[in-house]
Amino acid sequence: GGLVFTGSLCKEHQLWLNYQVGAELRALFAALVYRRAMSMRQYELQPSTTNLITVDAQKFNELLPMINWLWAAPLSITAAAVILVVLAGWWSLTGVVVLAVLVPVHRQLMAWLRAARGRHM
Repeated sequence: GGLVFTGSLCKEHQLWLNYQVGAELRALFAALVYRRAMSMRQYELQPSTTNLITVDAQKFNELLPMINWLWAAPLSITAAAVILVVLAGWWSLTGVVVLAVLVPVHRQLMAWLRAARGRHM
């Protein structure tokens, strides 16, 4: 119980730190865009460009807290699969295999939905 609690606290602290860094980077990006916009002549500046760059900075801010999942998710899945095999036997890996097979199916389905949404708009 205590180990799970400590791990949860550490994970939440890491997430909070990543949110803090993301907020600082977003402010930095906004300041850089503003500085660049102020140095340009009025006829060179397109408002849509500034808005797009600010939206990109916001997307980066949303991505940063979850960036550690790129390495942590496969490690967690592998650890869970090993524990599952130890506790339930080798047949329990069929669920892991089914999940692994469904990843490309899900990716293809999302690509089709994205294309359909693009045609609809």
